Amino acid sequence: MKIRVLAAALAFLGLSSPALAQAPATVKLCVQAGTTCTPVTSVNPLPVNASVSVTGFPTIQTTGTPISVTTGGVTGTLPSGAVVVASNVGATNGAYCKLGASATTSDQLIPPNSWFAFTVGANTQLTCITSASTTTVNMVGGSGLPTGSGGGGGGSSSGTSNIIQTAGTAINAAIAATGALPVDIQTTSNLYAAATAPVPCKAGTVPTTQTAVTTGSTTAVQCDLNGNIYLNPTQVTALTPPSVFPLNATPTVANGNGVVPVAGTTNGASSYYVQPTASDNHANIKNGAGTAYSIHVSNNSATKNYLRLYDAGTAFNGCNSATGIIFGMEIPPNDSGFSISLGGAVGLLFSTGLSICVSSGYGSTDTTNATATAIMANVLYK
Repeated sequence: MKIRVLAAALAFLGLSSPALAQAPATVKLCVQAGTTCTPVTSVNPLPVNASVSVTGFPTIQTTGTPISVTTGGVTGTLPSGAVVVASNVGATNGAYCKLGASATTSDQLIPPNSWFAFTVGANTQLTCITSASTTTVNMVGGSGLPTGSGGGGGGSSSGTSNIIQTAGTAINAAIAATGALPVDIQTTSNLYAAATAPVPCKAGTVPTTQTAVTTGSTTAVQCDLNGNIYLNPTQVTALTPPSVFPLNATPTVANGNGVVPVAGTTNGASSYYVQPTASDNHANIKNGAGTAYSIHVSNNSATKNYLRLYDAGTAFNGCNSATGIIFGMEIPPNDSGFSISLGGAVGLLFSTGLSICVSSGYGSTDTTNATATAIMANVLYK
């Protein structure tokens, strides 16, 4: 009887031991949504209500020795603090900086008049290098979140911030004064080239009506779909299409319409008149640059004479040199008068001055006396 009870007890203990050794059930968090509680995962995160307080930089400030940066790289000792703000106080050259004993131009750029905050960690040194010339980097150590102007970086819980232009003008003040946002543009940039380039004729729509332009009046420039400028298209012909006047085209005015010269009392040409004597008649007509337009001559003698024009000023002293000759002609004998146009509608240019010779011998250096009291010559010039 005792053996049976003991066996039964052992059997009970043997069967119950595995149950006592089992691990407890896993407890999982879930987010309640109505009657469903969805398990918390990376795509279904646990919502948390929290408030964060960030202390501004620096709570305790330490100042390091400024680094005089060169193209060879210069290393400075960091001031104490978990965060070090490095400021490039130069106005021209950027500094490339890195925590540690070396730096290259591939490291953190700190532009002129800007700063960058480094989280120091276990580092004790900061090295900076320039790509050209020199600059100076100041260092301030402390803790907290750096805020302020220059180089970007964070915001602050109170007060106002102000962006500073490269030239040093506060943008906030400029906007308040002018209502416009000033922007500094590098002269080598595409933006500068576009901003300073001539404004082309903007392509628009074909004008359906033309504004009549009279003396003293103005009207807006009209353009076609290709940006060509319209110029009184109802009176310009011989173009394709007839109403378009490209800038590189020459219009043909038909039936007396279009631009018509009108006689005036000012801005006309000047006239030089001479009755040659028994000499070479050398004279300076005008000193300085100008344009000769035409010559009118007559000769009532039986002797052929010759007229030459020179690009020469007051220093012109005779006809025995061919230097500066710009025009020469024969004055036929027994001729009641004729005119010669110089250079067509545009005239004959001279740069130093306009001078003349009249002699009776052929050649670029002839000084034979002209036939006296027989010739009249007129030169129109401006």
